[in-house]
Parts: sequence; structure tokens; C-alpha cells
Amino acid sequence: MPIVKISLNDTYYQKLEHMAAEAGISIQDVIRNKVFDEEPPQFTPRDAVARIFEQYAPGDRFTLPEVYGDDWVGMKRGVSGVFGRQFFRYVEQEHPAHIRFVGMTDRNRHAQYELIAKP
Repeated sequence: MPIVKISLNDTYYQKLEHMAAEAGISIQDVIRNKVFDEEPPQFTPRDAVARIFEQYAPGDRFTLPEVYGDDWVGMKRGVSGVFGRQFFRYVEQEHPAHIRFVGMTDRNRHAQYELIAKP
């Protein structure tokens, strides 16, 4: 995969950080969406966490397809993999005291998580 490098001053970098935090996506995704004029993603890690806090109790285990139910079915496989990695990074950085990665499911297809505590 090609790598594109850009240099920003502190002001622009902080603006990018703010845009990413607002959207609940990575800085890379903010840049990709702007450069290629793409719609914001249907699912965001922030949205997934909100659904998890609403649907599950501490101690419950889940996968992202379980969190989204029927909404997940129409997602393309490559898109779902990218979202899964975004979610993993997001909960590691933003919610380590609330959600933890448990391991992969039996067939090694989906990451399984556990809700440790609600905020």
C-alpha cells in the first residue's frame, strides 16, 4: 500500500485532531474523506461504544456484528475489517477502563470484546 506523507503546522494538526475527535474517526479517515469527497462512514467507533453502553451490561461479551444486528449485514467485508480495526484502536485509547478485547471468535472471524464497566 502506498504511503503519502504530509507536513502540517501545529495549528492545522490540532484542527485535524479536533475534526477526528468530533467525528469519532481517525485523522487518516478525516483526510481520506476530505480528499476524496466521501460521505462520513455509516458506523463510527463512538457510535458503537454508545450502542454498547446502551445494549449491554458489565460482564457481557459481544462482537461488532452483534452490536449492529441487521445494520451490519449490508456492510462490505473490506469496510467491516477497516471499521473493526478503527474500533479496536478507539476503545484502547478512549475506553480502556470500560471495554476490553477478549480474543477472536471460534472461527477467527470477529473480534470479541467485554464490557467491563459503564462510565
